Amino acid sequence: MNYEGQVTAVNTTTWVLELDHKLPIYMGLMASQNHEILVPEIGEYVKIYNAHYIINKALSLEALFVCKRSKITCNYFKTCTFSDDFLDLINKYELGCADIKAVVENLEMIKTGIKKFTQNTAEEIMWNIIDCIASSKSNKKSDHTCTNTVLAPFTLRTISNYRFVDSHLDKSKKMPVWFFGSHSKIEESDKLIGYLKVNKRYGIVLLHDVDHSILCVITNKSNLDLYRFINCLVVINSFRIFTETFKEAHVPNIEYILFDASEMVTLDKVNSNHVDTLKDILLLREAPENIPYVYVFKFKLLKKGMVNVNKSGQIECWLEVFLTNQNEHIYLGLNAHQVQIVPFLLINETYEVYHSEELITETNIELVRLKMLDVKKFQEKMAVFVQVSLVGVTSSSLSVTETIEKIKCSTTDLISFEGTLRSKSLVPSLSSRTKPLRTALKEFGTPGKCFCTMNFPMRNLPTGSSTHALTFEENELQLVLYLNNWESLQMPCGLIPGMRMCVTNVLPQSKKYLKSTALTAFQILNYEPTVLFDTVNLCKDIQICDKYSYLGWGNLIPTSILVWARSSSIYIRSLKIVSRCEDGCSCISDNCIEVTITLYAHDEMGAALVISKSLELLRLLIGLEPGQWKTWCTAFKTVKKYIYNNLQTINLFQISNLDLKCRKIDSNEHDDNDGMPLWFCVDARRRNS
Repeated sequence: MNYEGQVTAVNTTTWVLELDHKLPIYMGLMASQNHEILVPEIGEYVKIYNAHYIINKALSLEALFVCKRSKITCNYFKTCTFSDDFLDLINKYELGCADIKAVVENLEMIKTGIKKFTQNTAEEIMWNIIDCIASSKSNKKSDHTCTNTVLAPFTLRTISNYRFVDSHLDKSKKMPVWFFGSHSKIEESDKLIGYLKVNKRYGIVLLHDVDHSILCVITNKSNLDLYRFINCLVVINSFRIFTETFKEAHVPNIEYILFDASEMVTLDKVNSNHVDTLKDILLLREAPENIPYVYVFKFKLLKKGMVNVNKSGQIECWLEVFLTNQNEHIYLGLNAHQVQIVPFLLINETYEVYHSEELITETNIELVRLKMLDVKKFQEKMAVFVQVSLVGVTSSSLSVTETIEKIKCSTTDLISFEGTLRSKSLVPSLSSRTKPLRTALKEFGTPGKCFCTMNFPMRNLPTGSSTHALTFEENELQLVLYLNNWESLQMPCGLIPGMRMCVTNVLPQSKKYLKSTALTAFQILNYEPTVLFDTVNLCKDIQICDKYSYLGWGNLIPTSILVWARSSSIYIRSLKIVSRCEDGCSCISDNCIEVTITLYAHDEMGAALVISKSLELLRLLIGLEPGQWKTWCTAFKTVKKYIYNNLQTINLFQISNLDLKCRKIDSNEHDDNDGMPLWFCVDARRRNS
């Protein structure tokens, strides 16, 4: 394509000209293929010949690309004879037009989203990203370099672009006690960039951008060393966002990201602005020379609990270790300053500890109830842990079937097992010899109140107290784990249906079920739902287009899930409209009108029965605009009641232009749904054509 215009901007870092204040001309290919490049000066009128071009969706010219086959003519040029990192990368990886455009467009995200974490320029960060992404790909190259797509399409986003729930969402009285959300990437080409660090107070891994942070649940299928990713800028290729929402008004909703360590790359050429307390002071791979210490001991880590808060409100974490020199087992407590190393202490590995103050003896009933061992705890901040072995030995765990067989035997041994979670519910707390710890820290305990009964008697059950019951299933056999006395332990994330996990250090009870202990912990292995679905975005500030799920999947989707569904057709089965207005009422709103709608919704995956009490759905079914709806409501108050209910006949009126916002509900033998999935529609909207 040929084009002409006036140069209004020149950028020799990204090699982009701007013509007429609107059209970008990408010169990277031409510059990389010549030892010397003539760059037009600002204000020059240029003519461009034989350029590649892109047309946007509005059918207007979006960008031009010049290469060695192209030609630029004008009166005044500036001669550039130097090479730079960007041009070297274009040559090294044979980047094409689409790649160069994507690189330049993503620079702004780096400048606004993560620049504060490093002294490097946004361009230096981007060059490192190109190196990381392109070096891991083996794309087939074209004969003409300009048409290559090594990187493209790719879009850098930060975690602020992936917010799906408000911390303190308005909580309806009719909402479930607990439900979760699951969200895939906005676009398949998205890559997440952020700064990975450990929260020092709670010992959890967070991904940061300049405005927001999110808790990370990291699987590790390839047994990579997670330690090397901490306090670094990282790019994550594949991930999924989960939310958990609790009905209790004082309990904040939580949001976390799930990804595998193999999907993450570090930008190793980028320097961090932050002091690396974890790696430089607390947890080392080699003992430094002249380390100040009075005492030293070596231990092998056998068991690791979750971070907890004690009766004094202090945060700590308990380990069961074997002191190799003393040939002794003890419980070893990490203090509040040391919990930040917990995610990186590996079971069966050996550590050497240098410290200057003697360990103190503690009393912990929950620990000695498991095993009569000495209980010791650090009292200083500056103890140094040095990992002296990295053997990569993983602890063995039972399957669900093996665990069920084992608990049938009379045993007091702690059990670790691996399984896929099928359901989580809130049930009354198990009877216990310990008094629940009351803590104001929202990061601890298992929130949720329920008022229900169980199949075995409760003693001294406080009103509204509850615990989480986790049901694992394998070969149609079910195994139930109760999170007993969890009030002092860190709230676990990732305990949602479809999540495969390793559960460690649980105790058999009554030869029927399991209960958690002071050393119980969860290691998330993978997300394996029966079907992969996306749920409704509950964040008010960030409007992200909701993805659609199928109502026909219903029985394969967990209860209480809230989705947007796009049905191919809707048939009304029954309709009841009642006006509660008294005679002489002069209200002009629809508050006095109650509706119950039952309809069949069909999509690609089958049919579902949908129940709704939504007036918005009624308005859309009738086909009224908001102004017409007010008039209709006023008129209906004279009718008082309308009922259509014929179970044998489905009306012939087919509706196919509505999206339904539905929550999955349980069905039982008394429901008239003929085995179809049962949903409750809370809202609706007219589909954009």
